[in-house]
Amino acid sequence: MSQTFADYVLSIAGSVEESSEFPQVHVSDDGDCVEIFITKDSYYAERFDGLVTVYLSQTEENGEKRIVGALIKNIKSFICQMAKEMPGFRFECEHGELPLKYLLTAISWKQTERTDIVLKLREIVATNEITRDRTIPSNLAPA
Repeated sequence: MSQTFADYVLSIAGSVEESSEFPQVHVSDDGDCVEIFITKDSYYAERFDGLVTVYLSQTEENGEKRIVGALIKNIKSFICQMAKEMPGFRFECEHGELPLKYLLTAISWKQTERTDIVLKLREIVATNEITRDRTIPSNLAPA
């Protein structure tokens, strides 16, 4: 049994192409989350709260850990909460699409710790040609 499981894990691990383009954004409708990968570097996760987990590089560059990516969970309830507290935010969700950079900005407004990391992640997403126009699909944004 364990050999079969090991074969399975190796088979799916081998399916990731080395030439995959980065950054990548993966939206999970079922998981109510967005996962962002800036690079394919090895990382560890640092969870800030129930909403944001940031992936930081295993190695330091200029004495600092680099942001490799992030996982943002519970997006539906967060967006609904923001739309109630800040009616102008609801306008940004119109047509069922919310730009990823706006989601990160809103998270920085609510984040009490490590806002610097969330804003840095937003800057990376907003300035990269692959992710700057990325939106969250209508089934994650409030109707």
